[in-house]
Amino acid sequence: MWELKNKVALITGGASGIGLAYAKELLRNDLKGVALIDINNENGNKAVNEILEEFKRKNCVIFIKTDITDEKQLENAFETTIKTFHQLDILINNAGIFHEVEVEKCIDVNLVAVIKGSMLAIEKYFPKYKSAPEGLIVNTASIAGLQPVERTPTYTATKYGVVGFTRAMGGDVRYQVGKTRMIAICPSLVYTPMCNATEDCVPEPFLSMIVDCVKNKPGQTPEELAKKVIPVISNAPTGSVWIVTTAGCNEVEFPSFNLNK
Repeated sequence: MWELKNKVALITGGASGIGLAYAKELLRNDLKGVALIDINNENGNKAVNEILEEFKRKNCVIFIKTDITDEKQLENAFETTIKTFHQLDILINNAGIFHEVEVEKCIDVNLVAVIKGSMLAIEKYFPKYKSAPEGLIVNTASIAGLQPVERTPTYTATKYGVVGFTRAMGGDVRYQVGKTRMIAICPSLVYTPMCNATEDCVPEPFLSMIVDCVKNKPGQTPEELAKKVIPVISNAPTGSVWIVTTAGCNEVEFPSFNLNK
């Protein structure tokens, strides 16, 4: 079992929703510290205060305002985390948006930043600053990354990309080189602000379909999700992908292909 105790995590999209729930659950499992990376300054400061109030521990959390689509800001988030905690063991690529109008922005946030952040961790920061032989990257994908959601094709494409990237980067060949275990989490409906889609993000008639789906489909809170995920990530094999529903957390089985034929 991979120990969470005394580890340090950097969480993108960490100021609210699933990211904040991850942070709190990690700290409940004796994590040394968390860096919350988010573009929303108000939410970030609020999240820090919540954590300090709940855990009564000084120096266990920082907030770094960051636009993760800006490479310099993203790297600064890593640098600030290192300067504060002097180590980095876990990266949780959790930031995401739901946008079918600004296609490039959706791809940049949901997929490109995941790839760039992961490469920074694996190639530059984990080799020097992880406190154990193995680093860990957790990518928040979606059930939409396993089964196409026709109402949101761009969002679906980004999440398929996250799943594919995780499986490739988490494979044995890459693991032997970088000693970083990478897994993906594919939640079903989670009650976050992303559920409150508007026509600015999704055009009609697809927006109405999404609203009806959210109303009629059972979902889970970020806190419920995090409680299921945190125990799993200590043991999940590298390259694995996990569906998280109201019923629990289960590894996805993918068909195998002989690419040499």
